[in-house]
Amino acid sequence: MKLQKKSFLDLVLASSLMVFSSFSTAAESAAVAGARQALEDFLIDWNASDIEAIQEHLNFPHVTHNSSNIVVAQSRGEFIQDFELLSQQGWRRSTFDQFEVFQESENKVNFLVDFRRYDQNDAVMFNGKVFYVVTRQEGRWGMQYRSGGPPPSQF
Repeated sequence: MKLQKKSFLDLVLASSLMVFSSFSTAAESAAVAGARQALEDFLIDWNASDIEAIQEHLNFPHVTHNSSNIVVAQSRGEFIQDFELLSQQGWRRSTFDQFEVFQESENKVNFLVDFRRYDQNDAVMFNGKVFYVVTRQEGRWGMQYRSGGPPPSQF
């Protein structure tokens, strides 16, 4: 009888762990979904070259870290992007092609994203990887940090 009691307790413990882990997974999945949606919305407005709308998908302070410097926008209005320069370089639009989650919690998700830039003829002009940190502030998901560049094979 002692053996059956232990087996029953093991079953209860295992069931409890499965229930609690399923709650955790659901919460993590909701975090990833919210954070990814913020990035996808950002990209729609990025492709429209709409700087005002882009800022709706950012959290502040916002950090852009590229190969030569770090730019910190402390608040809305400080985030800038020269879409005219991108256009002069031939850029027409960008895509996110693959998302990889590196770390997630209730209020922060780190992604490594494969992206492409396309020219006016819809030919790929650049592909690379960008690292995003997306946070939830005051109940809203927004990109807070980005660092990108060419894939390692192009270094």
